[in-house]
Amino acid sequence: MKRRQVITGLLAVGAAGFLTHSSRRVTRNIETLALLEPDESFPQRIDIDPPFFDPVSDHENRHPERLVKQLMDEISTFSVPVDPSQIPKQHSLGGVSSSSKPSVALSPIDTLALETQVQVTQTSKTSPSPPPHKPLQTTSAVNKAIYFEQDYNDDLLVSPEDKALLHSVHLRLKNLQSQIGYGHFNVLNFDDALLFAKRFQVIGKFTKAELDFIEKVFTTKAADYGFYGDKVIASLTDKVKKQHTFKVPHTGHFLFKEQSFQYYKKLRDNVGEGIILTSGIRSNVKQLHLFLAKVVRVKGNLSRASRSLAPPGYSYHGIGDFDVGRKGWGGKNFTNAFSQTDEFKRMQDLGYVTIRYDEGNNLGVRFEPWHIKVV
Repeated sequence: MKRRQVITGLLAVGAAGFLTHSSRRVTRNIETLALLEPDESFPQRIDIDPPFFDPVSDHENRHPERLVKQLMDEISTFSVPVDPSQIPKQHSLGGVSSSSKPSVALSPIDTLALETQVQVTQTSKTSPSPPPHKPLQTTSAVNKAIYFEQDYNDDLLVSPEDKALLHSVHLRLKNLQSQIGYGHFNVLNFDDALLFAKRFQVIGKFTKAELDFIEKVFTTKAADYGFYGDKVIASLTDKVKKQHTFKVPHTGHFLFKEQSFQYYKKLRDNVGEGIILTSGIRSNVKQLHLFLAKVVRVKGNLSRASRSLAPPGYSYHGIGDFDVGRKGWGGKNFTNAFSQTDEFKRMQDLGYVTIRYDEGNNLGVRFEPWHIKVV
């Protein structure tokens, strides 16, 4: 009898611990989403696995620990070693002051951010970067659009002093997306992104150096990268108005109600349910994350990234365009292979295909047969 009572007691304690942990997690998510949707109850998660429905389908964060080690190894080749004596005594990481809690363990993101801060304050010169592989000679924007995955000798690269910032901002945005949910991240505005980052320790408050880097990426003329499209969103803090959007079921994406969603609905009615929405509205925060993820993947080459993804502020996804693909095709929908599908040919025959970035365009952007031009 005593043995049974002991086992029962242990099971009860374990269940109580599990329920407490689960309730804390649910409460945290409800609090998070309350800021985005104050008039709605906590929604059920029906979003599709994001790596299959983003233009950057490279799974760069499938193994976060391995990625962080790789980034720290890379940073060590060009950054100044951290001198503990130069770490500010009141340096705040994720809302925790290192002077009040000197033994606090830093997250990998804050380690990168701290190394960046020390690096900026030091006056000694950084070590030279290792020589990259030899890029191709300068060529026209048309050729660069065709051979978009190549490096060219006039490409603009992230500077050595900004490389650590690139990685720390990228990882913060990745954690932010995981924290608030893939679908909501698509329409998240910049002010709310800063609020969430400051509120949740797993993300951590953006540092001044990181914010300056984000501002630089947004305000740099895309033509400097070799992207010659128009800037369609002037302000980094521009907001997507919730009352003008509709979340398309089972996709994780939003469309603007009046024009984009009606166009998508008509397209599916005529072409068939084999067509699915693969990318809808993208706020500045979403586009920034996609762009920086691509820059990380191509080893800091901003120009090469811009040949595949519009820099933040230049994406028509922010004002009405959307992407479609063949149902069940995953990442292949963001390749030229989509233009050979029956679905694409039917769209073409019915007059739905007005390609914004056609083959061999002079905007310096790869061919995008999946991109539906709405505005």
